[in-house]
Amino acid sequence: MDDVRNRRDTIAILKHEREQALAEDKARTEKRLAALEEKQQEHEDKELEHEKKFFDDQDSQDEDGNPVAKLPYEKKEIDLEEFDIEFDTMNPVIDIPGEVTDAIDNDFDLPYSPPEINTE
Repeated sequence: MDDVRNRRDTIAILKHEREQALAEDKARTEKRLAALEEKQQEHEDKELEHEKKFFDDQDSQDEDGNPVAKLPYEKKEIDLEEFDIEFDTMNPVIDIPGEVTDAIDNDFDLPYSPPEINTE
């Protein structure tokens, strides 16, 4: 009888741990998306600043006073690999436990209430 209760308690705890991990992973994913959006905005702002400086530094006339076509600015792409490494270092990947299935107990039909689990 205690074996059945222990097994049910273990299953309830494993289910709770999985739910917690899924919730933490969802929060981490949302945090990553927000951080990536912020990083992209910073990158775009820096690129606009660099582009403006690039064009301002070019002469619009040659030595004889003839107009000169300015060179095009090549924008740099954001380094997502570096972003991922930095983000994963600060926010480790959440290990999500596998799906937990209920044990089928045909031995006992005991009244059962799950254990209280600290949600600290």
